[in-house]
Amino acid sequence: MKKVICVVSFVDGQGKKYSDTLKRWMSYPGSCSYGLSYEVDEDGDTFIGGRKKDMIITGGENVYPQEVEQCLINYSGIREAAVVGMADEKWGEIVVAFVVAADGDLNNDAVIAHCRATLASYKIPKKIVVLDELPKTHVGKIDSGYLCKMLI
Repeated sequence: MKKVICVVSFVDGQGKKYSDTLKRWMSYPGSCSYGLSYEVDEDGDTFIGGRKKDMIITGGENVYPQEVEQCLINYSGIREAAVVGMADEKWGEIVVAFVVAADGDLNNDAVIAHCRATLASYKIPKKIVVLDELPKTHVGKIDSGYLCKMLI
């Protein structure tokens, strides 16, 4: 099953889908300048995967942090999660997860087993960092830039 953030379809009055409409829409100045990655399937549905600059490339494979974060949040022992890429000599980048435990204690092996059940092997975090709380920006969003600096 493909996990996506958003599915977009442009349909005319007769139900015909237009996959090229998204490309035109994204080309308008200011309409969608976020560097979104997307793909169009054979039915004309457009799957938006996330922001290109947030993508982790590990061993030549693309990993969207949002997909891994969603998997982690679905684990009962995790209250909050953020995923970033860390430079790695062998893989280019590796997936690193920062998590906040729901009850204060977290078994990393159980978390990895949970990820193995739902994610491709290259998307499984190679490192899990447990924090009391995730750093946030002044508007309350998780500060992934700060998390990256913690890895240096």
